[in-house]
Amino acid sequence: MNHEQISQLPESTPGQRIKKLRLTAGLSQNQLSRQLGFTTNYFGQVERDRKELSKNMADALCKYFHVDYSYLYHGIGEASGAPQSGSSRELLIDYIRSCSEEECRLLEPVIRAIVQSLRSAGWFPSN
Repeated sequence: MNHEQISQLPESTPGQRIKKLRLTAGLSQNQLSRQLGFTTNYFGQVERDRKELSKNMADALCKYFHVDYSYLYHGIGEASGAPQSGSSRELLIDYIRSCSEEECRLLEPVIRAIVQSLRSAGWFPSN
């Protein structure tokens, strides 16, 4: 789904707003539910408005997407759809966790080479 299609999705229910946030971030239900610590089945039911959004899930979503409860529950205000900034290490780990095993296999030598180059250039301290 492209950005224009995502921007046209309805936002009249909490589930629709959650789906729009998730798609804007480029995440699958499985990826986001795992990152937040919920089952994919429960997450999907909340997103389809078949189950009520729990306080725990609302807390996790608000923190992750940097939105407030009034947006999530009532659609009041705006949402950037960008995950909340945490530590860079946590964000990188979350991103890598969202990658497939094949993607990780391909990324590993690239990341190693970048870190080694930056250490050699004095940007990172050596181990």
